[in-house]
Amino acid sequence: MAVSTGRKRFQKILLEILIIMSAMITNITKFGQTDLIYSQVLTTTLLSKTCKKPLKKNSGFTLLEILIVLSLIVMVLAVGVPAVSKLTHQKLNTTSRQFVGILKSIRSDAILLNGIYRLGVDFEKQTWWVESQNKFTLLRNEADPKFDPKKKPDKKEQASNFKLVPKFSKKPNDVPSGVKFEGIFTERSGQMAQGTGYIYFFPNGYNEAAILYMNRDGSTSDPYSLVIQATTGKIEIYKKKVTSFDANQ
Repeated sequence: MAVSTGRKRFQKILLEILIIMSAMITNITKFGQTDLIYSQVLTTTLLSKTCKKPLKKNSGFTLLEILIVLSLIVMVLAVGVPAVSKLTHQKLNTTSRQFVGILKSIRSDAILLNGIYRLGVDFEKQTWWVESQNKFTLLRNEADPKFDPKKKPDKKEQASNFKLVPKFSKKPNDVPSGVKFEGIFTERSGQMAQGTGYIYFFPNGYNEAAILYMNRDGSTSDPYSLVIQATTGKIEIYKKKVTSFDANQ
């Protein structure tokens, strides 16, 4: 009698697991990782309620029942893991295309509003924003005859001459979940993957040649490279790490 009762409870638990796992797979493919986490919490909660009363001393599960549960878990993982991977690839593809539009819009504003604009990226916080100069001043670099390589730039002075552009955001924007900024390569600063990086756009239609690297969060594979040409502002997406402004080299 005790074994029969335990088996009925097992069947009830198994049914709930099947229902919840089906919901998890649906959430993964439709809505992403947030709903996956919610489904995991829901699973834990329901199972804890179902198993709140301990089984009787003589009750138990057969080897066949345990194997069925393990098989179901393996099946769900086999379907769920590729679904998550596909989802993050789609997010990376969508986000990179969105940034093509953002970069083109920054360049247009710099020309139309006759100012120096820049895209800022914080690699630690994984945020981005757009700024414009308060007062027009030329950017200093090694080509400037008055440039002193021994003198470190005053970061506070540089930052104070730029302000956030409300059109894009009134505060730094978070990168979409599942996607990360992996680095920036520019003419002025070279490779950057830590701290804060900038890509500059100028009122004469010129922008510094730059490459923005984006990847899936946690991925070790090659990132997407958004290559921005200096004179034309043309932006191309490559599904590999490009290390030259001429991607054909």
